[in-house]
Amino acid sequence: MTTYYVASYVPPIKEYDGKFRPIAVKPLRGGLKVRSRSGYLALPPQTSSDAAPQPFELPLLKILGETQLPTGLTFRAAILRMPIQTATRREPCQLAASAPGAS
Repeated sequence: MTTYYVASYVPPIKEYDGKFRPIAVKPLRGGLKVRSRSGYLALPPQTSSDAAPQPFELPLLKILGETQLPTGLTFRAAILRMPIQTATRREPCQLAASAPGAS
């Protein structure tokens, strides 16, 4: 290989839903070999101070970002007591939330 190029792509999307979006890169000239990714996850742009959200977090983040918060959101929380052999004792916590109409 004597020459290579690096290209970036900023998708023209407004809703980051965490879904996989396929892309294809095709050269205009024949006889070229192109290596590229088959797609990307539609995640919001990461700022330097925040960790990038995981795809499973996006539906709840979308709901919490709306101006009118849902009133039908139910959740359960429980402390699971397990013996932990460390200098500082920490208790695992489990939280389950479901939105109306979600399975």
